[in-house]
Amino acid sequence: MVVFRKRIVFELTKMTERRGKGRAMCSRSLFAACTMLLFGGLGLWHENSFGQASTSDGTATDTSLRPRPRIQLNANQSKEFHSHLEMCLAVSPDGKMLATCGSSDWVTVRDVDTLETIQESAAAGLHLNSVAFSRNGRFVFAGSLNTTPQVGWWKIGTDEKGVFEGGVGRFGRELFNGSLCAFGPHEIAMIKPVGRVVRRVMSVDRPDAIMPAICLDDGAVVVIVRRGGFEGNDLRLLKMDQARGSSFERSVGSFDPTTCRLIQCGLNAVLCRIDDKTKAAVVECWGGVDFRRTSECVIPKCCGPIVGTWIPEAGMCCVGGKEEHDLDAEPTGYLAFVDCVRGVVIRRLPISMPVRDVVTARGGSLLITLEGFLEQEKYRIRTWKLTYE
Repeated sequence: MVVFRKRIVFELTKMTERRGKGRAMCSRSLFAACTMLLFGGLGLWHENSFGQASTSDGTATDTSLRPRPRIQLNANQSKEFHSHLEMCLAVSPDGKMLATCGSSDWVTVRDVDTLETIQESAAAGLHLNSVAFSRNGRFVFAGSLNTTPQVGWWKIGTDEKGVFEGGVGRFGRELFNGSLCAFGPHEIAMIKPVGRVVRRVMSVDRPDAIMPAICLDDGAVVVIVRRGGFEGNDLRLLKMDQARGSSFERSVGSFDPTTCRLIQCGLNAVLCRIDDKTKAAVVECWGGVDFRRTSECVIPKCCGPIVGTWIPEAGMCCVGGKEEHDLDAEPTGYLAFVDCVRGVVIRRLPISMPVRDVVTARGGSLLITLEGFLEQEKYRIRTWKLTYE
């Protein structure tokens, strides 16, 4: 579209310069400009016509549809550690603090700029698997699906803490109207942290749900459910919109649910999963009035769990995970920037360690990755500066 706009401006400039040279020339220039505007606006010149490319590993790319991200490691903003099984990240609403937690029962709050520890709190016996900040950034919440589903809370800068035992113990890190979309063994719920109290805003009985739900920008909840109860991997994508009184359930095939991730992308849901047969990551965009799969792209040579985050300012997703490797080789990771609407990989980067989680902050200009070797208990947090060409 940028190419067409430049061409239109060029044609209109010629038309103005030739105004005194006759109506015929003016008409031809005006006709050319209007034709390019019409066809460009209708999208008849699409990614299949120009801009297609491929990376060395066979990933289809398109650099003409979205700004190409440039990623640069920030100096002195990498922290390695061998303690605590850190598994997930969350960034405060103001982009100044980073929270990490994992099965080591510790919640750590760090300064985003320096990665120095601000606060470290124990959550004995919770075996944490999700973390999020409150809307005002004064509280951090962590969830657990241990024997009893629980949500623990800590007030930053103090020793105040508490536990909410309400049947849910895992949630997404994105806030919707100040609420978190939570998940438990028997239900999906919206919980709202208000000061030191966690309130249940909405609850739906779904014992077949198998992973944390996401909440779209219009309030609809999307979750993966297992057909036929708790056995088998015949999975379905369920969208529930209580405000409109509608729900959709779509088959997404059979795969290992522990390797997939749901990402909220505005009004769309993006399902990232691993295809064990082809050893590739599959990124699918689901949306529309009737909630259908609108695009799909494949990232080859991938294995293990896949993680991801939405970068609304750039209109793309960043997904990561572990690359396929030989048994005697040390595993490596990758980051891939995906235009989910059109189903194209814009850029893929190799990472020296498997990517365990990734978040974005500060208007899409900062990317934070959690990388590590689970078996060696060796982890690394890094911040990356993002710019766009």
